[in-house]
Amino acid sequence: MNDLIVPIYEALRTIILSTIGLEDDSFSRLAFSLLETEQRREEGGFPLSTLPLQTCRAAGGEAEDALPAAVAWRALHLAAKLFDDVEDGDEVILGNKPLPPPVAINLATSFVAVANSALAAMPPSWDRGLPLALIEAFNRTILQMAAGQHLDITQQGQLDIEGYRQIMSAKSGEFFMLAAWAGARCATADEEKLSQFEAFGYNLGMMLQLNDDLGDFRKKNVGDIARGHYTFPVFYALVVASPPERERLQHWLRQVKEDPQAETEVRIMVRSLGGEVYVMAEAMRYKRRAQRALDALDIPAEDKAPLESWLHRLSLHYGKLLSAK
Repeated sequence: MNDLIVPIYEALRTIILSTIGLEDDSFSRLAFSLLETEQRREEGGFPLSTLPLQTCRAAGGEAEDALPAAVAWRALHLAAKLFDDVEDGDEVILGNKPLPPPVAINLATSFVAVANSALAAMPPSWDRGLPLALIEAFNRTILQMAAGQHLDITQQGQLDIEGYRQIMSAKSGEFFMLAAWAGARCATADEEKLSQFEAFGYNLGMMLQLNDDLGDFRKKNVGDIARGHYTFPVFYALVVASPPERERLQHWLRQVKEDPQAETEVRIMVRSLGGEVYVMAEAMRYKRRAQRALDALDIPAEDKAPLESWLHRLSLHYGKLLSAK
């Protein structure tokens, strides 16, 4: 799997270097430090950035055919994470040092530009209409993610579980749908096949977001609860709680920033109301939907098998991470 990661990060470095022209420029060093950190993390964990390469191969192409799409998607992924951390008030750490929010925002903006530059590098194997189709899809997804983030920022205290699911869909489901579709589109223009790859990516993204929510719910003092930020486990607990339980849970949620005991009480209540179990069940439901999308693909079994294996290993990876909490 690592043989697919290296070309993505090499291409990202090349775009930055060819644009700025100074490898020892302070900005370049910052960008390269982020890339080195992320490449090392993916090589030691699970390489999500290879998803477009995986779907391209499953659709009948060669992995390198989708390299510009994978590079663009990974650049956008890095940008989105930086923007999200700043907007949520999380500290951005790079090289064991916090990045001031303005620096993080500037770095994120640069990676949006890197994504556009990657899409402009058309391999000979691409048909002439493909770059425009990819650019339109990337821009549409960026706008959808921005709309989802706007809801997350402005409606946090007014959302219910379905409103939060809408945010998850815009910020994660649509984003991973883009990755799966873009890779497959580099190999085929068959709309029926592409719709199944979209379904695979969308459900994969929802599964990943639920796993992330569960992992963050279990973090003490630094996670979503400590910041007063509601995610799926809390929204579920609020739905199933009796009126007295809901009133008590809302009381503790209002106190988390002032009372250290409140975070513990929230976690106890959410667990007792089945919040953790429900999130795990939902994550598995989206995984099954992703698998069904692969099952519905009219492609040879040998082309489908590597992507199925990738999905299985991803699920095991997250399972180990969560069981270690």
